[in-house]
Amino acid sequence: MRALSKAASLFASGINWISRQLARVCEGLLFLMMATVCYDVAMRYFLHKPTFWSVEVNSFMLVFLGFIPAAEILRQRRHIRLDLVFNRLNRRAQGLTEIIISLLGLFFCAIIVWQMSIFTSDAYHYWFRASSILATPLFIPYSFLIVGMGLLGLQYLIKLVEDIRHFILGKGS
Repeated sequence: MRALSKAASLFASGINWISRQLARVCEGLLFLMMATVCYDVAMRYFLHKPTFWSVEVNSFMLVFLGFIPAAEILRQRRHIRLDLVFNRLNRRAQGLTEIIISLLGLFFCAIIVWQMSIFTSDAYHYWFRASSILATPLFIPYSFLIVGMGLLGLQYLIKLVEDIRHFILGKGS
């Protein structure tokens, strides 16, 4: 039992580390996105030579920024919650609500990862490309969703185990 607990703790630490590192990548990517948009605006309005790649690259970066940091946001418990309703519940009902939310989140992430894996596999197999000058292979942005939702699902799993532990042991009740 102790070895299982140690393995679970090591697993959670690894997932948390990956979430933090990818959130840092997103910080840098946000800066890069700002720089490329400013560059494109300057080229378009001052030199009348807009870039052909900025819109496509920035839209893919936006997809990355929309999904990849979600796991870190959940880890820090900074996601959106209806506190108006949640805070009116007693501690036991709050604990049960957290367990249900974690289960639903895990289920939702599993469905998205499963479906996006099918889309990504098809996009790779049939070599689907964006209809633009860059013709970016679409399996690349599709894979952002798999990674982001997969990590979010693992964070929900970690949260679920913590929520159940708190509920059973009565911490916070």
